[in-house]
Amino acid sequence: MVENTKAIYAYAIAHGGISVQAPIELTDQDGTVITASIKTYGDTTHTFVERKNYKGSFLPGYKPHHLTEKFNEVLPAIRFEKVDHIVGNQPDK
Repeated sequence: MVENTKAIYAYAIAHGGISVQAPIELTDQDGTVITASIKTYGDTTHTFVERKNYKGSFLPGYKPHHLTEKFNEVLPAIRFEKVDHIVGNQPDK
């Protein structure tokens, strides 16, 4: 997640990122999400997701599956708050 999708997208493009998807807004009854994607190296793309104005569980249009995981009924809830970092490795060519 990012705090300002439009700004980070513009910065990335200005510094060599290749546009895959310019910033767009996705909206439903829970609010609005802004996403944008850039290509960096190899087949790697990065998608920026801004959720500060969204209260839903995932993204607009998402509907939970009708089946539930039984372990979730007996285990304590896990709170996933953010991604610290992601490493992209590329094979030697």
